[in-house]
Amino acid sequence: MKKIAFAALASFGLASAAGSLWGPSTDNFPSLQVKVPSADACWQQHPTPSEDNPCYNSTAGWWFGYSSNGGTVKVRKNGSYMDFGEGVSITESSDGSSLIDEDGMYIKFTAPTAAASNKPSIGGIGFQYNKPEGEQNITSWGGYCITYDLSGSSLQFELGWDEAGDRYDTWYATLTAGSNKTVDLDWAKAPQTSKTAGDFKKDDWDTGINNQPISTATGQAWSVKIRLKNGSTTAATNADFVLRQLGKKGECSAADINPIIGGATVSSMNFNVTGRTLSLVSSKAQSVQIINLYGAVVQAQTLSPGAKMDLSKLPAGVYMVRAPAAGYVSRIVLK
Repeated sequence: MKKIAFAALASFGLASAAGSLWGPSTDNFPSLQVKVPSADACWQQHPTPSEDNPCYNSTAGWWFGYSSNGGTVKVRKNGSYMDFGEGVSITESSDGSSLIDEDGMYIKFTAPTAAASNKPSIGGIGFQYNKPEGEQNITSWGGYCITYDLSGSSLQFELGWDEAGDRYDTWYATLTAGSNKTVDLDWAKAPQTSKTAGDFKKDDWDTGINNQPISTATGQAWSVKIRLKNGSTTAATNADFVLRQLGKKGECSAADINPIIGGATVSSMNFNVTGRTLSLVSSKAQSVQIINLYGAVVQAQTLSPGAKMDLSKLPAGVYMVRAPAAGYVSRIVLK
C-alpha cells in the first residue's frame, strides 16, 4: 500500500480543518499520534522522525488496542488485519510514514457472549494523554467531534480517567452505524442529570459504584477509548469501524451530519448556493460561518430564514459552511 510521507511541523495549522487532534495522514500530526499536549511538546523539541527519536518512546497520544473477557480488536496495517495491542505500531518510525490506510484507521471489533451481565466482553482502542499516566483538563472543550464509518453493532466513545478507585464508573456516548458520519459528542448541553450529560451517560453496569460527575472525567482526563462492549449472555456482537478524524467539539467537517446534535436537525435546515450567493433554508435564524481549508473563519453573519449571504469577495476555492448552534457543517465550492 502507499505510505504517507512525514510532513513538517509547519503544517500543523492545517489540522483544524479536519479535526485538530487526529487524522490518518501524517500531514495532521507526526507519526499518527493524537495531538495531546505532551506529544506536541515532544515533537516541537524533536521535529525529525528517526528510529532514536524520543517521541516514539512515549505512550502519550499513541493508539493501542485492548480487550477483556474474550473480546478482540484488529487493525488493518499494510493492507492486512492483525491483532491490535499495546506495542503494535501504526507508524514507520524511521521516516514517520503511515502503515494504515490514507483515509482512516480500519478496526474490527468482536465481543462474544458474556459470562454474566456484570462481566462483559470488550474489545477497544484508545490513547492516553500523558506518560506517566496523569490528568489533562479538557472541560473547556465542551466535547469531541469525530468522523467515522461503522457497520454492525454500536460502539461506545468512553471518557477515561483514573477510574480504578471508583470501580470503573465510566461516562460514554454512543456511536451508531453509518457511513462517513460526523458527530459532535457534547457533554455541556442539556440534559444534565446525575447520570446524563448531553450526549454522554453513565455506564452503571456494576453495583456499589462511587458516582462521579462528568466533570471528573473531563477535568481529570487520562484517555479516550472507543469500545465494543457486550453484556449479553445470549448473543455475540461485532463491528467494522473506520476512524477518519478526531477533534474538539465543532472542529470536524463532513457533508453527513448526524442529527443527534442539539438544535436544528439536518432535515429541518439547509443552505442553497447560487453563484456567489448563499441562502438559508430554515425555520429560524442561524449564525452562519464560512471556513476556509486552513480552518479560519473568513466570513460570518446571522441569517434569517430566506436571507442571503454575499460571498463575492471570497477567492475561488473550497469552503465549509457551518451553523454551530444547529450542529450543521457542509462543503461548498466557489468558482
